[in-house]
Amino acid sequence: MKTQKLLALSILLTAGSATSGWAATDTWTEGAGSSSWNAGGNWFSGSIPVAGDSLLFTGSPSGSPVTLNSVNNISSLAISLITFDSTAAAYVISESSGDTITTSGITDNSTNVETINGALALGGTSTQFNVVSGGDLLFEQKITGSKALVLNGAGTVAVSGNLGNTYTNGTTINSGTFLANNTSSSTGTGAVTVGGATLGGSGIIAPTVSGALIKINNGGTLAPGTAGSLNTLTIAGAGDQTAGLLTLASGTIGASLNFNLGAGNTSSLLSLTGTFAGEVAGLSGNTFNFTDLTSGHLSTGLYTLISTDTAASIFSGLTVGNLSGFTLDGLGGDTAQLQLNLVNGDETLQLDITNVAVVPEPGTWALLMGGVAILLIAQRRRFQLA
Repeated sequence: MKTQKLLALSILLTAGSATSGWAATDTWTEGAGSSSWNAGGNWFSGSIPVAGDSLLFTGSPSGSPVTLNSVNNISSLAISLITFDSTAAAYVISESSGDTITTSGITDNSTNVETINGALALGGTSTQFNVVSGGDLLFEQKITGSKALVLNGAGTVAVSGNLGNTYTNGTTINSGTFLANNTSSSTGTGAVTVGGATLGGSGIIAPTVSGALIKINNGGTLAPGTAGSLNTLTIAGAGDQTAGLLTLASGTIGASLNFNLGAGNTSSLLSLTGTFAGEVAGLSGNTFNFTDLTSGHLSTGLYTLISTDTAASIFSGLTVGNLSGFTLDGLGGDTAQLQLNLVNGDETLQLDITNVAVVPEPGTWALLMGGVAILLIAQRRRFQLA
């Protein structure tokens, strides 16, 4: 009798859990041989995802024909978490007929490039993106919603496209790298805060919420452009922005600014538009890191690092002329200094390389080494004759 009561209680609890709306983790298998999320056979459970579930992408799809495309065609799907595990192949998640995915977070534990090529809405209290070191999470469509976007992990998150992100509660980059490559508004309409992380890219950051600022805190890095390229990152201030649109931490740790230098006095560029007096605060005393893309063959002269569209004393605390107190790294034996100049009437920060270290050409090195070898042989013969 006791056993029967326990069995009956177990059945009741099981029945209750089946209808209580407990969230499940749905694993993509592509067992139905298509890219559709709305096909139960494409999920390990045999059922399509429902609101509150989490999605898991692991390894390569087992369906035939095998494809890495995965299409959300479930209307108004709000899920808890999307996870790419460490074995996940390079997936592309897209949408059908404007079916936006709402999620509270994405965890990327794969070192393959994972791409979200469909509209994404930020959900939960804040939406967390966690990307493993060596991982790349790429967004190619609009990111919307009224939640904050928070980045963690040592990997890279990149946004691109031309639709413009419209999420409104700001972006916090705690670690890793965020590449703002969107040609409209990469970081939504709110403020951007960078901790021990890197903010770079070749697109536009355009906060429009009143008082929304770009802050690079201690240990943070602002790196206009992309690796190995000489392109431009634009920060556009709205008409009602307050002074200090771009604020950099200064002090013992401070912030860093990274620039690529190329041939013909070219460099990656930070372009500040819609600016007015005092827009850049805390620049004094910080570290500039340079990457020489010419393999040691830079030219003397001026390299424009930061441009503005006004002469109204954009850089708080700095005056036009040679600047001191900055650390310049990555220039090898070159002699250089920073200058704040007026170019076509606009205030501009430039690097002035006044002298470049002589780097022997490969042929010169070969001649030198050959000469050394001859001297060593001659010296050895003298010892033998003696």
